[in-house]
Order: sequence, then C-alpha cells, then structure tokens
Amino acid sequence: MQKVPMLKDLYLDYASSTPIFPEVLKTYTDLLSNHYANSSALHDAGLKVSKMLEESRQACANLLNVKASTLTFTTGATQSNNLSITIKIAVSISLQALLNMRVF
Repeated sequence: MQKVPMLKDLYLDYASSTPIFPEVLKTYTDLLSNHYANSSALHDAGLKVSKMLEESRQACANLLNVKASTLTFTTGATQSNNLSITIKIAVSISLQALLNMRVF
C-alpha cells in the first residue's frame, strides 16, 4: 500500500474539494479524454464504458470485501444524500407497517 503524501497545510474543507493522488488524476484524465461515452448507451463506446464501470465496481467491492451489487455510484454529495434519505424513509415506512401488522 502506498504511503499518503504529507501535506504542509491542514485542509479541512473536504465538503467542497479534496486533494487527489497524482496516479488517480492521471487515470481520471485518461478516462475523461478517451472514454467519455454514456455508460447506459447501447453503442460500442457506451458498452465499453459500462464494462469499465462494472469492473471498477467489482474492484471496489473486492477492496471492501462486499458484494459488487451492494455498491451504488452517485454523481456527488447531493445525489448520495437524497438516496440515503429516500432509503431511510422507505425502511422507516416498511418497519412501521411491520410493527402495525396483526396476525390472525
């Protein structure tokens, strides 16, 4: 595992942006430059990006020791927060329904 580079300043505003490893920036730049198709598209370029996305999902799942199907990639914090809130509401409603269920 690579050592985290030391920063000369302590940066605490990670809500707006974060430092990025040079290797990540290189990979991301390559991806944006060469593989910009919509991963939901059915043309060859879209299918290639979709395959890359699923390979990335599997790699993340392997690192976290979870099933790939349990990982959801979002576009950012707002979408993540909305998804989290929606799931919490759905679980709360389902739990309340179970608690109110009567067995005859």
